[in-house]
Amino acid sequence: MNKEFLEEHEFKKLLAAKKYKIYFQEESDCVIAETEVGDVVIAFSEYEYYSMNPEEIEQKIYEGIKSRSR
Repeated sequence: MNKEFLEEHEFKKLLAAKKYKIYFQEESDCVIAETEVGDVVIAFSEYEYYSMNPEEIEQKIYEGIKSRSR
């Protein structure tokens, strides 16, 4: 899997994980958040990712983690 590191952040609201790293995955042309509890697709292009604000990114990660636990 070929992925390009974009940035790292600490969660402001989410309690399931403390930090997340953002990667662009070239093969599937999507942006992935890597957390302590798993990876989550948060955007389907770099353009879509960069148009999101930090709250939207955290919400996407939260929803992805929550959908796994069902």
